[in-house]
Amino acid sequence: MADSAARTGKVPFSIKAAYGTGAVADGVKTAVFNSFLLFYYTGVLGLPGSLAGAALFVAMCFDAVSDPLVGYLSDHTRSRWGRRHPYMYAAALPMGVSIYLLLAPPAGLGHAALFAWMTSLSICVRVALTLHMIPRSALVPELTYNYDERTSIVAAGFLMGWVGGLGLSQIAWIAIIPSVPEGRMSPEAYRQIGLVASIACTTAILVSAAGLHRVIPTLRQPDKVPMGLQPFLAEVKNAFSNRSFQMLLIGGIIISVATNFQEVFGLYMSTYFWELKDGDIARLALLLGLAVLVATLGARPLSQRSDKRKTAIGLAMFLFLWAPLTIVGRFAGLMPENGSPLLLPVIVAHLAIAIVPAIALGILFSSMFKDIIDEIELDSGMRQEGLIGAAIAFMLKAVAGVGNLMGGIAIEVIDFPVKAAPGTVDPDKVFWLGVVAGPGLMFVYVLGFVFLTRYDITRERYAEIRAKLDARATTAEPQP
Repeated sequence: MADSAARTGKVPFSIKAAYGTGAVADGVKTAVFNSFLLFYYTGVLGLPGSLAGAALFVAMCFDAVSDPLVGYLSDHTRSRWGRRHPYMYAAALPMGVSIYLLLAPPAGLGHAALFAWMTSLSICVRVALTLHMIPRSALVPELTYNYDERTSIVAAGFLMGWVGGLGLSQIAWIAIIPSVPEGRMSPEAYRQIGLVASIACTTAILVSAAGLHRVIPTLRQPDKVPMGLQPFLAEVKNAFSNRSFQMLLIGGIIISVATNFQEVFGLYMSTYFWELKDGDIARLALLLGLAVLVATLGARPLSQRSDKRKTAIGLAMFLFLWAPLTIVGRFAGLMPENGSPLLLPVIVAHLAIAIVPAIALGILFSSMFKDIIDEIELDSGMRQEGLIGAAIAFMLKAVAGVGNLMGGIAIEVIDFPVKAAPGTVDPDKVFWLGVVAGPGLMFVYVLGFVFLTRYDITRERYAEIRAKLDARATTAEPQP
């Protein structure tokens, strides 16, 4: 009971900051994959969209094995640095090297070689990120048992992740792309972006791991249990037998894929549908940073007013209705024309209002997964922070993999031209860009919403779970 009471108060700001810093690496990787990679390989290097999408989807499928495996290993590792830190430190250099090489393929590669390069380096980036993100995520349920404080810790990670992603975007659009001949159509621009991304990822991982190093003595040591394929599969089965886990994982993947598909398509939409200039895109990203700050600061108050489940359902419904409005407005003739000084403010306002609930929803998803860990422990006696952390990481990375696959296929189906200048593309092809990125995604939101409503852990249910676990711990304590 003493341990439980100690973990229900406020988590020190320094620990939240160290935890959040680690998310910079994920934010930078997300910016590379969602904002630049598909456009670079298809629109600049000429790789067919289906091959580019397939490369990223194959890498995502690789996570289906690597994520739970790393989660399982980190749950059961015994070392002087605890269960999590050996993997976190080991991720730093491979992450930096692989993300640079991904954006710096050798010149003159044919389609097959370019596909192989993109696939193999995408796998390397994802595995390195897995080694860092899953053990780091697994620390949260041990840092606090407080229902709302967990949301605050997760929010710190989301905020710093967006700082990393937006920071890279600002450097790219303000400093790198305008300084390179041919701008966004030049491979040199992406090599320089890769170098910045490499330094940022390696530094963030090392700083985060070092900042969290002092909590190692306070963390649990794993039980001595047999390890191997059969115990691993048994633990995976145990996690997936939880209904709330099933519903949240499926619903979260579906909703997040729909949200992030729009990011994957974003550079195509900004370049050809809205015809924004480099400076407009940079200002757009910077202004949206304010919306991210609002979302991260507001996530905990939102969950405190009701509970995470009800709030998440409401946010998902709002996104379904709001997200496609500007594109529908363009089709209806209600949006300012391209080049109008009113266009950028309208787009900024729309995206800012969309990003606030989208980020808050992502924060709540991650916090809800942490609560599932306690329910699984109550039902089975197993603490599976690593495996559940693997599910969260896989959900986030599946978003990018499936989103990129869908984006690549859509670009090829539309038969969008390579290296086309804005304003020169067949209007029918630009029209179909909008159809896919707007109304076409609405049914996906509906499907994810259906699964989300079947998540069972309310605030009252969590309080009941925690009380039973505390009573069990008290009974298990040796009597004097």
